[in-house]
Amino acid sequence: MLVLFLILFCFIILISALLFFPVASDFVYGDNSYRLTVKWLGCSVYMKEHLWRIKIGKLFSKTKKQKSKSEKVDKIKKAKIKKAKDRADTKLKPKKKTSSKISVSTFWQNRKLLIKLLSKTLSAFNRIIKSGELKKLKAEIMYLSSDPALAGASYGFYYGVIHSLLPDKAEVRFNPLSGGTKSDNYFEIGLKVKPYRIMMAVSYLLFSIPKVKTIKFIRSIKKG
Repeated sequence: MLVLFLILFCFIILISALLFFPVASDFVYGDNSYRLTVKWLGCSVYMKEHLWRIKIGKLFSKTKKQKSKSEKVDKIKKAKIKKAKDRADTKLKPKKKTSSKISVSTFWQNRKLLIKLLSKTLSAFNRIIKSGELKKLKAEIMYLSSDPALAGASYGFYYGVIHSLLPDKAEVRFNPLSGGTKSDNYFEIGLKVKPYRIMMAVSYLLFSIPKVKTIKFIRSIKKG
């Protein structure tokens, strides 16, 4: 009985340490590339363009290089050429191409849902930030869409809804109407937070959003 109690006690201590020991993370996106660093209990994960590294103290370390964008494009092109040849050989009719462009009307029809989703997501994000230590939050959004109507709508929505929900430490410059490009966008955040706080915030988000409507909206986007 005593042994069982000791095992249970050790298990509780271990779970408490895992849930209450803070996770430190830094994420930077700029010039069409990203960098992510996560540290927790002597373990670390480092990711950047075409490279990731996992380290567990001095016991384990693994680094892997991912394929570059040009290599991925070449692979896709080769696969398309092979598929076209197979179609010609088997005399199959090519499938009709479906447009993947998302129209402004799709967003407008679901504007109430989008407002609620963004509000709840930002609320959950604020819960995580307030419960932890926000080191920095900087962003410059100079490009969102080539569609002027969508860019204008996002500009009004940001200053009408999102701006007031951001934490005091946030330094955000949002101007998608500036005529910039994707490479002009920049985002950086540094945060230290306890895992159980993240779990609580994610649970709050999942329980508070309208799940059925959200799934239908995602499906409508995929259909284009």
